[in-house]
Amino acid sequence: MLTSILILAATTVLQLTHAQTPSVTVSNGVFIGTATTIPGTSQRVRKFLGLPYAVTPPLRFSPPQPPPPSSIVRQAINYGPGCIQQGAVPDFPGLRPLPVTPPPDSEDCLYVNIYAPDGPVLDGGRAVMIWFYGGAFSQGTSGISVFDGSYLAASGDVIVVSFNYRTNVFGFPGLIPGLPLSQTNLGLLDQRLAFQWVKQNIAAFGGDPSKITLFGESAGAVSVDLLYLTTPPTNPPFRAAILQSGTYFMVDNAIGLLGPRSNSSLPPIQQLAAAVNCLWDATTLSCLRSKTPTTLKSASESLNLPWQPTPDEGNTVPTSNHGHKVRALFRGARVPILLGTNANEALMFLLGSPSTFDFLFSSQFPELAPYQGAIRASYPIGGCSAAGCFRDELAAVVQVVTDYIFTCPAAREARVSALTLVPTYRYLYNQTQPFLPFPLNSFAFHAAELPLVFGTLDPGSVTPAVAAISRVMMQAWTEFAKNPVAGGGFKRYTSIPFLGEIGELGGPRAPNGVAAVDNTVVDGSCWIYSNIYQRRDPVF
Repeated sequence: MLTSILILAATTVLQLTHAQTPSVTVSNGVFIGTATTIPGTSQRVRKFLGLPYAVTPPLRFSPPQPPPPSSIVRQAINYGPGCIQQGAVPDFPGLRPLPVTPPPDSEDCLYVNIYAPDGPVLDGGRAVMIWFYGGAFSQGTSGISVFDGSYLAASGDVIVVSFNYRTNVFGFPGLIPGLPLSQTNLGLLDQRLAFQWVKQNIAAFGGDPSKITLFGESAGAVSVDLLYLTTPPTNPPFRAAILQSGTYFMVDNAIGLLGPRSNSSLPPIQQLAAAVNCLWDATTLSCLRSKTPTTLKSASESLNLPWQPTPDEGNTVPTSNHGHKVRALFRGARVPILLGTNANEALMFLLGSPSTFDFLFSSQFPELAPYQGAIRASYPIGGCSAAGCFRDELAAVVQVVTDYIFTCPAAREARVSALTLVPTYRYLYNQTQPFLPFPLNSFAFHAAELPLVFGTLDPGSVTPAVAAISRVMMQAWTEFAKNPVAGGGFKRYTSIPFLGEIGELGGPRAPNGVAAVDNTVVDGSCWIYSNIYQRRDPVF
């Protein structure tokens, strides 16, 4: 198993140098980009940054519109503005420096970035990978160092695409008097228009529009899953999907963990309206539109408001949180899927809060309280069980939340997907990064895999083991995009209990970088949460 990914890519450090400037003609005009060459090779990467895929709506809370054509030749050498953020986008330590500086955030933010190898194009065009960033639907942008697609494109000979979409109140306002239900998930509408723009124009960059793979992490993976679930099963416009640490099923339970938390029972948009002196009536929409973006951003941050997609009769979100049931009924796109999680996802969200079982059962996840006996037995402090070994209470609680929110929902999704005969593949990222500060250096936490997937770690900072895992992951992800049915070297997952195989990336069970692990080793405690899952999304 996984022999194809064990043939590691060449160890050339992907330091890029400037070369000549390429141009491209797309539906909305002609753009001039940049090209960079990998030293020691003839491989060049063409980069077109900040291409507008939509016109910023004249009215806030309006759907995006396709951009009109222009006769003006425009520069595409810098990232477009990021969308308005709620809070600061976190930094990733140990990254390569970004060659360009992203501009400030703005409501004018709907831009796409293309990273394309410059070699000969064979078989009708290169495979295309479209990236959806995460951020708990409250923040995120494509113009940061970790998401520079140059290295992944060069490593795998694929075209990498990233784009911005609206988040927080600007992208997911929810139900507002006077706002059509079809406009409650503006961020998802942005994503769909970006996808359509790429589908229409990617051939101009040497890409094949029939070879598109969607991939995303956290809320980005949820977004990919939503597009997967709401796409008809016949003739889907993409041919594969990669879900990193996220499925639609996790949204309701995880949004307060992954992003901001509010103690109010009122919907976030209603709290925000009151905070900026807007009445909750027929005037609410126009009142919110009259406020400056800074006013809305500041109020949302002050109240620590969480935002998430709203069911909209299946337009962009299923009518209920029944993503697994949608799959079980053979609905949604039926294309190969690679999904996985990190071994210790929850660490990032538990730092700074009381990481104790008592707090977990009383405040964070009270629905787990009836199962606390089984949980304490399965995650013994200072001991070992099928769920692992736990040196202290922090490690035990991290694993409980990781399993409950990430690992076990992914296991359930993989099983349902495989049950409906969709080619399904599953991984577990378990590589620690010793160059990070404590306790991050001891855990494979949420988002830790991102710079390894994109190849954006600084070669001077990483250990040989981390560099090797990065090469393995870049090769697996791009091989999956080029031939999804083959699984990128992973073994096809089965719905038969106790026979599922997971590709573990890093960790003590994978001394050579990757290993085949039985699903019962990873999912040994998932039975504890099965009744909760079944009540929310009845399938089995």
